[in-house]
Amino acid sequence: MLKKGSKLTLPQLWKTLSAGLQEAVSDFEKREFGLDTMSKYDFLSCEEIQQYINYEDEAGKYYRNLIHRDDSIVLKTIIWNRLATTPIHGHSSRGCWVLLTKGELIEKTFIRKDGKVFQTDEAILKPGEITYNHDAIGFHSMENPSKTEQAMTIHCYHPPYDVTSVMDEDGVIKRLPLTYYGEEGVI
Repeated sequence: MLKKGSKLTLPQLWKTLSAGLQEAVSDFEKREFGLDTMSKYDFLSCEEIQQYINYEDEAGKYYRNLIHRDDSIVLKTIIWNRLATTPIHGHSSRGCWVLLTKGELIEKTFIRKDGKVFQTDEAILKPGEITYNHDAIGFHSMENPSKTEQAMTIHCYHPPYDVTSVMDEDGVIKRLPLTYYGEEGVI
């Protein structure tokens, strides 16, 4: 049991998320549990994360690194190089929690209606902030607007998945496999 005010290490984070998200019944319970648990991760002083920060320094690119995967969750880092942007994408009807640990990101949320794509929201994320997305909310894209600084995020997906839905500006959705630059600390 975690003491009030205590912070989670990286292994405690994935164990707590995995067990708690399996036990939660409703999407609301899962969302709240994930937000609360991610907020307890000690990203400011956690050296364990270093082995999951693998990337090449190329503007416009982002790099996924798998931290942990089990039957309940996928936990990964994404390193956002300068001006990196994801396509508009969904999460195969799964919950997605994102904790920004470094830099700044812009998250845009979209819906598709009558074959057209509409942006419904935009938020600027700062270090320590957590966002949540689910296909029921809409698809989203994330971007690092900085021309000089990287950003880094930790993502949790429940349940795990290997294929994502990507939507183009015309509302056409394609299913694409997920790939990782590094897996469990190995490139």
